[in-house]
Amino acid sequence: MALEYDVLVTLPPWAVLPDGSSVWPLLAWSPMSATLIYGGRDAILIDAPHLEEQSRQVAEWVLASGKNLVAMYATHGHGDHWFGFSEVPSTFPTRG
Repeated sequence: MALEYDVLVTLPPWAVLPDGSSVWPLLAWSPMSATLIYGGRDAILIDAPHLEEQSRQVAEWVLASGKNLVAMYATHGHGDHWFGFSEVPSTFPTRG
């Protein structure tokens, strides 16, 4: 079976200004992406966003794929590519 991939893009958070109004996107960040490379059964996650809500979205996305997550890989050392890795494994049921 050939390898396939899917990409999830999560949006940056809304910013609440001092006057109480909201703006999006938060001008300091661009959308963040995570890539799932998979075969028939197993998958590898490439990058995970550093924000908690976006990391949860990635974890739920990986879980919904039905694939067995066997590894996570950060493309480089900036935290916005790997801080979310702590959230992803906590989403999966304990394996015996």
